[in-house]
Amino acid sequence: MWSRTSGMKDPRLERGSAADRGAMPLVALKAGSPPVAEEGQVGFCCSGDGLLDVWFPKAYENVEDGNPAGSWGLPEGILLHEVLARARTDWTYGYTDPRSAGGEKSPLESAVALRRDFKENGLYREKRMSLSENDYSAPVQWSRTMKRYPPSLGRHGIRFTGTLHSRRKWDRLNFLHRAHATCINRILMEAGDRERIPAVHLLTDRQFSDFRARAGGILETLLGRTFRIRGRKLIGLMMGLLGGHKPVDGQSGENVFRNTKNFEDVWENIVRDVLGTENVEKLRLERGSWLSKDGPRKQTDPPRMDALRVGKGVTMIIDAKDKRVQGGERSGTSDDHYKQIIYRNLFDNGERVVNVLVFPSLNTRGRLLRLLGMHRWDRLGEKSIVYEMAMNYEKAARHWLGHTGEPVNTETDEMIGEMLALGAE
Repeated sequence: MWSRTSGMKDPRLERGSAADRGAMPLVALKAGSPPVAEEGQVGFCCSGDGLLDVWFPKAYENVEDGNPAGSWGLPEGILLHEVLARARTDWTYGYTDPRSAGGEKSPLESAVALRRDFKENGLYREKRMSLSENDYSAPVQWSRTMKRYPPSLGRHGIRFTGTLHSRRKWDRLNFLHRAHATCINRILMEAGDRERIPAVHLLTDRQFSDFRARAGGILETLLGRTFRIRGRKLIGLMMGLLGGHKPVDGQSGENVFRNTKNFEDVWENIVRDVLGTENVEKLRLERGSWLSKDGPRKQTDPPRMDALRVGKGVTMIIDAKDKRVQGGERSGTSDDHYKQIIYRNLFDNGERVVNVLVFPSLNTRGRLLRLLGMHRWDRLGEKSIVYEMAMNYEKAARHWLGHTGEPVNTETDEMIGEMLALGAE
């Protein structure tokens, strides 16, 4: 293969590899469980088998439609990676982010960074100098013109029968350009993007297989010959992408490179952003009081609801619950329902109030929201009703990240109608 960057053939790309690695996924993920299982723990861990263990949120359990459990791939991994990345910048919570051996990024992090860079800047390109004849819009190369078209002295002065001109043009055969384009195309395919890179920019399957088998040495060589800042950055990311997952020997804790021990904190923020209309941080409910038989009265901390939605004469008091949705059964606990009734009795804005528990799920039948049911005590009547609702985790997370705009108001208004109709039965 010809490398414009080096100006010479790279013999390493002429030889076939023992195993065709070209067809293997760039980012190999597998659904796993934390080494020490904790109920709310999600994240990523570099295991010793070259794969990346992913601890997915509970929304991916018991899925009615789509992928069976354990078959999730790069699209779901990227979404979780972006959710945890934003969570880390928005607030402090139980989080770790060490790197694998040597401090390089993992293939997943590299894929995310390469994809983001491509969305912002397009394909990496190098220019090369080319010569053209009589192209008067480009500078004249006088030394070469003199050799090819010796001047003659005429009646009106020096005369040239032709001129050579130099112009810098994009070099589609540049190896770094084609390696970058091929990696981006594979990432887009594995991530479920519809966009594709035209074949004219790509390495062939055989070339990419050979490149992948010898990526470390080839990229190190390219790094020594590349001086543009973006080019060097992309080479580093491709090293991480093609280098595999590398756990740190004897230090299993450091293999966890992106993780939260309590995903309910993240889910609460997603629900608050998607469904909430009021700033619950500024909303102060009444404090309780504790009167000891042998001591003074003490005030207790006020309860704090996760989200509050006010509009069209109805107020939703929302509690986000990171729990598995139990098909046909109540998913919230009695304590969850008791807390909602306390909220309802302490909060009064003069509007009709509905209490809702919101669970992460993918079983929402293509919608953002799905009503699961309600619980009530008949003797207490309407004020004891607590509704349970599933919210599509992927749709909500993408909305929270700013990737898509879900029809939240329309679906919420429809959901309120469904809840009130169910409560009237």
